[in-house]
Amino acid sequence: MLVSIDRDRVATSELITLEISTSYRAGLVLSSPECVGQSGLSVVDTIRTPARRRSDGAVEQSWTLALEPDLPGPAIAPGLKLAVRDTREGTLAYVTTEPIPVEITSTLDASDPIEVTELRAIPAPPPVGESIWDKLGAIVGGAVFAALVIVAIGAIAVLLIRRRLRGSTIGAARNRVAEFTDRADRMDEDSRTSAIAECSRLLRQALSERAAISAEAMTADEIFAACPQLRSIRDLDSLLPDIERALCSGETPGTNVATSVFERMDRALDELATFIPTGYVEKPEVPV
Repeated sequence: MLVSIDRDRVATSELITLEISTSYRAGLVLSSPECVGQSGLSVVDTIRTPARRRSDGAVEQSWTLALEPDLPGPAIAPGLKLAVRDTREGTLAYVTTEPIPVEITSTLDASDPIEVTELRAIPAPPPVGESIWDKLGAIVGGAVFAALVIVAIGAIAVLLIRRRLRGSTIGAARNRVAEFTDRADRMDEDSRTSAIAECSRLLRQALSERAAISAEAMTADEIFAACPQLRSIRDLDSLLPDIERALCSGETPGTNVATSVFERMDRALDELATFIPTGYVEKPEVPV
């Protein structure tokens, strides 16, 4: 696994791009990268490149993460952790990388300290008497400034709300599945396989978020064992095994299989959006 960043010094108004490249043999399944150990940086976007099979049989997979700085000063770009499951031997292992130090600078820092020093050395003009119009102008100016501050706060609040809504895991996943459903009839074999693989990743991310489990590195049976209440989600008990079968059987999924996966995926995500595990699960009845 190769990890690189496009810069190690960034201003607070810029983004850092973190790229992860992997190459592995057929029969292995990789989870999405998990960020660990970051400080002063937030992940605002993740782009997954569809897996590509090389002529020697190996598979190449990459991800691109956009990192947003918080405050000026030293920061740490996250280390990464990937779960690697061997579908042939049934084993599970993890691959990790070390965090990367980054320096964050402020966009308000002066570029020429000499000019600033000279500007501050200029003496202030002597005070003059204020007229009633000067005082009135100061009051009006203060009111305008206060209004501008309120408008700016409102604009920032709107941006934060939009970012939160845009960053919703399940909302983004349903939008992506809708795109797949619209063009399912026009997909070729590679596109169908890539779309189902992305559905698997999106579904496991949603399960991890809603059920508080590490679904990315689990099989369908392990997911239901970790949170049996997930069996109440419509179509989920058939969807997860069908996705694993489509990706690991070695056969290319047909149009009908892909369409069925997309439709059940949308219904399952719709119910997952309001799923809240209660922590209480009734024991199943064992037939005598």
